[in-house]
Amino acid sequence: MMKKIKYLIVSVLLVLSCLSLCSCRELDMARYTTAVFSGEETIELRDVTYKKLPSNKYIFLISQSNGYDLSSGYVTAPDVPVLLARNFGTYYILNEEETLLCTTPYYSSNSIIIPSSYQGNVYNDSSIYCREDLYDEIKNKMQDPVIDKYLILYYVYNQQTGETKSEKYLLSEAETAAINAVIQNDENLFRLNENSEENPLYYYNSFITIRPTSEDLLFTDRNIIKIYFVDEDYYIQLYTEENDSIEIYSVPQEYKDIIGTLEKYSDYPFYS
Repeated sequence: MMKKIKYLIVSVLLVLSCLSLCSCRELDMARYTTAVFSGEETIELRDVTYKKLPSNKYIFLISQSNGYDLSSGYVTAPDVPVLLARNFGTYYILNEEETLLCTTPYYSSNSIIIPSSYQGNVYNDSSIYCREDLYDEIKNKMQDPVIDKYLILYYVYNQQTGETKSEKYLLSEAETAAINAVIQNDENLFRLNENSEENPLYYYNSFITIRPTSEDLLFTDRNIIKIYFVDEDYYIQLYTEENDSIEIYSVPQEYKDIIGTLEKYSDYPFYS
């Protein structure tokens, strides 16, 4: 009987110990990821001050490739206990360099696109905060960013760990030039009603999504390019915000080799 009681006591102590360790981990995680509103336009996170950037028509492109659980959390008032941050805080994400923090982000595909909160934007509850020491530099870049590069965000699945990780690929000058050559030549326009049953994009093998970006990978715009691979034929679909239109271009033979190499970045996970 005494042995059973001792066994029961040891078992209870082990359970309590495990619960205590879990609670400690949860508390440590909450402390690490909880930010605090330290002023009307500043946020403190892990002894770093982030300052709110002004509204602007350009969009920040923030992608998270590592440590997803550690690069998001909640911002609260200073007097809110960290374990209640989820209930009384405002959700935020960090970019992977931890230089930009966005509250109430808008998610899009396998990237996180953060629209700036300017008048007329339906996502006007999103705000961008910049690390204080970089504030002037990034504020100046916001005035007129040059968006002339192309970026692919894609997933890599690790079969050993079971983890899926987001990666990014900035297209080379040759790849960029090939895409521009196709979409800047009206002779390549595929003149077909988008809803037609003959639309070849209904029967694609794979596709990739490409976002225009600045060289520093900070900014994007609302134009989106998709390349569809349909057997031996390739098509580039271009959405332009200015015209609120979608145009489809056939890729001529001379550009198929270079554009075809991008198919490996299709919107399905790589395996490693």
